[in-house]
Amino acid sequence: AIRTGNELMAKKYAREVDEALESSQKSARELIADFRCELGPEGLLSALAGLVAEFRDRNSIVLDYQNRLVDLALPVEHEIQVYNIVREALNNISRHSGATHARLVVDASFGYFVFTVEDNGVGADTFAPVEGHYGMMIMRERAQRIGGQIKVQSSIGLGTQVQLFLPEPS
Repeated sequence: AIRTGNELMAKKYAREVDEALESSQKSARELIADFRCELGPEGLLSALAGLVAEFRDRNSIVLDYQNRLVDLALPVEHEIQVYNIVREALNNISRHSGATHARLVVDASFGYFVFTVEDNGVGADTFAPVEGHYGMMIMRERAQRIGGQIKVQSSIGLGTQVQLFLPEPS
């Protein structure tokens, strides 16, 4: 377009390249944040408590945290994936839910560790990936990597519940 002197098309293409670069940089920053290990030697439960404290500091949403497990011993890879899944679910609440209350529950049931993140927000009728928003898809992929499964329940106006079911190691 520049060679042919088509200034209008050249500006259009330049804007598209600029937008693509901006999107790529944002994606790269998110990937770096996702792969940064934020677990200390104290393990997952301590990291989740820190995540809860951070959420409470940054949001006006009331977050209840219930850990019903006295001890939780998982392989480090599992702990990292669980932490990132819970972090993403809490980020979704703060960004998209419009909630006033949320809850994180760590429990065990019928041979599974169950991590539940729920809110009283606007809910949704679909969680299909939208351009630039792949959080739910990434959470599902993380869960699959460690043999877990994500279940989502949501109703418009009634909030959302995201649960990670992770088989207890035998």
